[in-house]
Amino acid sequence: MKPLTVVLLAMLALGAVHAFSFSVVQKAGPKGARVSKSWNMYTETEKKTYLQAVQKAMETGQQYRFVLLHNQHRNFVNAHGNCGFLLWHRRYLLAYENMLRGLGSNFASVTVPVWDYFSDTNKHLAGGVDCNSFQSCSKFLQDFGGGGSKDGGAGERQQIGETVVNAGTCVSSGVAQYACAKVNGKADGGCEGCILRGNWDGATLQLGMDFLRNFQSIPDGNHRLLSEAIEGGFHATVHQTLDGTMGFQASPFEPVFFGHHAMVDMALYLMNRCFYDPDNTINPNSAKPTKFGMFDSCKVDDPTHPSIDASSDMIMALDGTPAETAADTAAFFKSLSAQYSQYVDPDKIGDYSYTYQLDPFLKTFLQANNVKCPDYLFAPTSSKKNRRNLEEHSGNETEPAIDPETAHAIEVSVALADCGNEISEKFPKLTFTDRVDQQGILRCEVLARKSGGKLDDFNESFRTMFHMAETTKPYCVELRDRLRSGELTILASDTCKQRYGNLTGEDLSGAFIIAAAPQ
Repeated sequence: MKPLTVVLLAMLALGAVHAFSFSVVQKAGPKGARVSKSWNMYTETEKKTYLQAVQKAMETGQQYRFVLLHNQHRNFVNAHGNCGFLLWHRRYLLAYENMLRGLGSNFASVTVPVWDYFSDTNKHLAGGVDCNSFQSCSKFLQDFGGGGSKDGGAGERQQIGETVVNAGTCVSSGVAQYACAKVNGKADGGCEGCILRGNWDGATLQLGMDFLRNFQSIPDGNHRLLSEAIEGGFHATVHQTLDGTMGFQASPFEPVFFGHHAMVDMALYLMNRCFYDPDNTINPNSAKPTKFGMFDSCKVDDPTHPSIDASSDMIMALDGTPAETAADTAAFFKSLSAQYSQYVDPDKIGDYSYTYQLDPFLKTFLQANNVKCPDYLFAPTSSKKNRRNLEEHSGNETEPAIDPETAHAIEVSVALADCGNEISEKFPKLTFTDRVDQQGILRCEVLARKSGGKLDDFNESFRTMFHMAETTKPYCVELRDRLRSGELTILASDTCKQRYGNLTGEDLSGAFIIAAAPQ
């Protein structure tokens, strides 16, 4: 057994009864520092402050202005289905954060939280824990008001800008009660007071291993391929699974959207800085270059729109007026360049530079799978200036405790990584990507069983809405199809299947559902 696994399992043994501390020290940064972290790492005070900011943004109509920026057709087609997807949304998130910070002095240091659905999904996969559904395993979804009913709210609909949302149940709990599709918010009257949401409690988020696979399968510096992989991978899977408003181009009307896209942006951040190292030789603090490649050019999925290249300005406008000059949004965008190339490295956006702090689950997930990240990703900030500021700034040092559900999710994740290591040792010619896909087979089989034996492909209306190619499939659906065609075979040992199956509450000793011929 690997030394890392021994240490982790010893820690987990303690965490099975009590929450235990992880050796990641958080410090309260200087006012205004942009350090984004998982909602699971927020204190109750931080959660309350952020939700109050979102409430005020909804009530004043400032949230809705961001809905319009995403929803208007010319903006949407430039932000989706092409190489600009990741950087368009990076600028968009920064401006949204600017808006929240401008709502009052008590919000001056808020950052958009990361919804770590990889951790939440692993909690759902883990057998024998208190949470037994995707929503009950996600504090983020619960704290934002929860999902709709299992009946699906047949016949309910909302007109959000130029989009009709006609799926889900109208939820009025939590911040959803302040929803308002008016530029001036409740001052204009007639607010919706609810958000259409899918049945999150009955959902299974079918996230595979595509997040991990991208660390090797995407060539260094190939931003275009990375953008395609993320957009058509876990990004799209989350949108379709949550359903309701999240399944439409007016999705920012749903405040959960921003936590989702913070996770997407964090993935890009990590993939620019972390490396798979099969020989354990990379020093995380060495001079190995980061992968800050920039796309050359690409076409937009609309023949009336020009191609995009690194020097292009993003099309992000209100009724044709650029966001940085439009009266309703200028305050949030005026200091943010519109050029794609200015957002390739978040450490170099001047006063708007930012970093991420990994939560214990993601840290362990990457380490267990032999992905090497710089040490600064496990501390509050990465830029030298901000690191120095934080070191000089004293106050409120805490060590985040890990609850039993997260502890077990970590155990499940480590067990799957151990299976990958065993497979690699037995089949040394496998690439890292091949190994990850073998782990993915086990994970997707458990997901299929917890979904009643099925894995959902993207539906046609969703593909059309989000400008997705017909060949783009959710990770587990792709693996299933490759298994059934004979392109892939299952290499995991019976012992490995049994060990992983026991931890997830599934018996994996028999034939795999995802490898069976379709009925």
